[in-house]
Amino acid sequence: MADGKKGDYRPPEMTVRDVVFGEPDKDHQIGVSLLVFAGNRLAQGVTYQFLVNGGLVGNPQTVIEGRATGKIKLASGKSTVSVELRHPYFGVRIVPIAEKETEPKKKKGEVSRLEILGETSDEETLFISLARLDKSGKGKKGKVSFFNPNTGDVEKMDSDDNGVATIQINLSDKRQTVTFYLPEKPGEKVIKEIPAKKVTPQIPQPQPQKKSLADRMREAYRRGRQG
Repeated sequence: MADGKKGDYRPPEMTVRDVVFGEPDKDHQIGVSLLVFAGNRLAQGVTYQFLVNGGLVGNPQTVIEGRATGKIKLASGKSTVSVELRHPYFGVRIVPIAEKETEPKKKKGEVSRLEILGETSDEETLFISLARLDKSGKGKKGKVSFFNPNTGDVEKMDSDDNGVATIQINLSDKRQTVTFYLPEKPGEKVIKEIPAKKVTPQIPQPQPQKKSLADRMREAYRRGRQG
């Protein structure tokens, strides 16, 4: 039997997923967006700071709803981009993200596709993150159109500078379907099935057992004799 000592518990490791880079400008600055996880959950209370070729850049920031975003300046030539994650419980971890080549800002390419990056949820709401991407896979700032089953309307959501938009859908008692598309390409749709809200089963309360007719007659007879 385990002794249950706290010293035997190892906190989950912090990792990053769904990394999206913007397009470098003429000064070699580039936007970056990513999700931070602790184990299989979105991390909260994490401070992060980006690194270029091992050197910290910018100021420390705090992860908001699991997402870390920022703008960094690439070094001349090849740059190794990493992120330093700090948490009082999970510790400190430096996670390599990508190697980027310095390139001047080119003529903006057209947005090519819409892609679902991931989703998170609580008991009432589902948060879906989507990215507007060009042919090379870089994020493109703009809008995401979608049919909102909560309102019955077609709505639009602005993305951030890296082309990432997070859309909130309220869960209902029934399964729903959400259709996403780029305003530039309304004929190319991304369909997402939304699960029904989880219902906590209610435990039936025990009912008092009814007395038989014979028992009730005996009780009535005893009460008559006592009277």
